[in-house]
Amino acid sequence: MLQKLITTQVTAQKYTLLPPKTKGSIRKIDVESEVLQALNKFRIQQNEIKMQMIHEWHDHNFVFARIKGPYWGYPRFIKTIENRFDTVLKSQGYRRN
Repeated sequence: MLQKLITTQVTAQKYTLLPPKTKGSIRKIDVESEVLQALNKFRIQQNEIKMQMIHEWHDHNFVFARIKGPYWGYPRFIKTIENRFDTVLKSQGYRRN
């Protein structure tokens, strides 16, 4: 799987997928089975929404696509994901470096 960075401009509809900056950025990571189960559960929920919004869904197979309108299926802003991740870490007594 090739990781790509998403950069967004002004609106959710204008984004660019960029390759990793260095070859060292491309790596495999171990993921716990609980994480994979949660991601699969989320994918099922997302697919249910996608089928309901089939004519409006921007289908480019994003893991964290928007599941509410008006930008159905578009990638989320990276800052939104970072903020939510930081909130979860803080609630568990951790912080990101």
